This record gives sequence, structure tokens and C-alpha cells, in this order.
Amino acid sequence: IFETRGMSMAISQKSSGSSNPIFNGDHQISVYPNPADDFINILSANSVARIEIISLLGQVMISETTEAPSYKIDISGLELGLYVVKVLTKDGNTHFRKILVR
Repeated sequence: IFETRGMSMAISQKSSGSSNPIFNGDHQISVYPNPADDFINILSANSVARIEIISLLGQVMISETTEAPSYKIDISGLELGLYVVKVLTKDGNTHFRKILVR
């Protein structure tokens, strides 16, 4: 469960540990590799408007805008640990994925 400023949400993601994107069921966003060292790739079935990397304390560590369905983000400046990737798509949907930075 991820909690910030009085709001909480459950976040779950099955990780295959591979570096290939997987779309299944209603999962329209793929974040890989996971765990990650220097970069993460974000692949969406829809065009992405904004991507945020959020610490478990709720602090936005990285915030970037884009208009592409795939995007690569440099995470080499992040401390080791768990983070939440928040992806807002152009169709107005928000998706959350967790990543481990090692």
C-alpha cells in the first residue's frame, strides 16, 4: 500500500525479472527492466503525457512530459530503493507501477 498526504492506494505488479515489455489483461503500461540500475523504459498502449517517479515518502523525484508511447528515463541519480512510477496517458488515465532501483 502506498500512502501519501492522507490518500492510500494498493500497488501491485508481477515482475518477470526480464527486460522485455509485457502487456496482458488490462495492463496497458510496461516499465522495464525491473529491478533497474541506470535507465527504465516505459511502454504504453496509448500516448503518454507525463511520467513521474515518486519515492515511497510521496516526494516526486523525477517529472517529465512526453508525447510518445515509449520513453526512456535516466534514473542513475536515484538512491537505491523502491519507487512508484506514475504514468498519465493522453486519454486521461493514470497508471502506477513500482520499480526497484539497485
